[in-house]
Amino acid sequence: MKIEEGKAIKIFKYRVSYNYEEKKMAINKISMKDYNRFIENVLNELEIGKKVNLLTFKRDRKVSIIKLSNEKFVVEEDGFKQKKFDDLNRHQVIKLMDKLKDIEFPRSNMLHINRK
Repeated sequence: MKIEEGKAIKIFKYRVSYNYEEKKMAINKISMKDYNRFIENVLNELEIGKKVNLLTFKRDRKVSIIKLSNEKFVVEEDGFKQKKFDDLNRHQVIKLMDKLKDIEFPRSNMLHINRK
């Protein structure tokens, strides 16, 4: 498969685009099968002060993860409920995101990912 600059390629169930300046893969969609693995990867790779939004297909429900430091995170829920969970460690974020998956994304097969 040939990769061209600025073009999106399809790998498995992801829509992936390659950013040549940062040399990183930017995932635009994920399957719910890969949800837990994706959350663990986001916690490791996210830069301090940056944010990742997980949105439903209709983009009416959103869960955001913000990295404050290497071991402190904030999770914001904006959908069925509006809550903010402050001062969480990695283990607490993983447990919380598993619970929020059932509340915010109960029948979703795919999620949109937005990084800021």
